[in-house]
Amino acid sequence: MNLYSELDLQVKFWGFVFETWLGASQRVMLHWGDTMSEPCKDLNLRFKFDLRLLIWKEDGPIFDGGTGEVARRATVSKLFSDRLKSVLATKCHMNDFFKAVPYLKESEITEIKLPIVQIMGLDAHLCALRLDSRQSYVLEEICAFPFPSTLHGIQSGGIENLINGLSHIETLLLDLERTYEEARYCQEDSMKRVSRGGKKKCQENVLQELDN
Repeated sequence: MNLYSELDLQVKFWGFVFETWLGASQRVMLHWGDTMSEPCKDLNLRFKFDLRLLIWKEDGPIFDGGTGEVARRATVSKLFSDRLKSVLATKCHMNDFFKAVPYLKESEITEIKLPIVQIMGLDAHLCALRLDSRQSYVLEEICAFPFPSTLHGIQSGGIENLINGLSHIETLLLDLERTYEEARYCQEDSMKRVSRGGKKKCQENVLQELDN
């Protein structure tokens, strides 16, 4: 493994399995190669990511659903610097997502999770950023899914672990896409709402707290 560069890992190992699992999806786009998201640019956060997981519709991206960082090997400084960058960017993406879904129920806000993938060598970890009941951001460790590179690794469930990790990522992204489609518009009968003098229900108070 000492001969492999970071780009080797992306192209020959992780890029292949991610594209095989998610590349054919019409609702997810894997955007490789040191790119920045629009929400981060708007806040002057110059964070570049090896992988951005974009929710896609028709011929364009809707929003950033997740991030991925690849490192050649694990070091303490790289582990925590990449994780900090990923959390800050994902916090930005999460706030942007909430603004796009004005009819999301307050009870569902804590169920929104954005995936963060961190890869070092042949080891990969999946975390998710979410809000708790106090509107505090929580980084939740979901699973580890190393790339099986030996016969023993394959025989001891390495392929199943890899599939499990990719499946978790796909589920989180599709849940975000479903929530986005459902919460952009009011599902309540508009005539009933107007007749009783009701107003649009949204999570404005939560968004105000997040912006502060």
